[in-house]
Amino acid sequence: MHKTNDLPLETVQLYLEQGRVMIANVMNGEHFVLVIGWDDTSPDTMLVNDPGFERSFGLLFAWKKNK
Repeated sequence: MHKTNDLPLETVQLYLEQGRVMIANVMNGEHFVLVIGWDDTSPDTMLVNDPGFERSFGLLFAWKKNK
């Protein structure tokens, strides 16, 4: 388990390619989503499943590393 938000995008993509489960913290720590892939035309945009919204399959979140 990685408890900080400093994973490089390339590592997240590698883990997804390996079939690893990726749960991401979004909305400034107030919500979690299941990362299921990324947009091939915009590789820094993650595809997520989010049970907190009616339309959950394929929601997009731009990758942003907080510093």
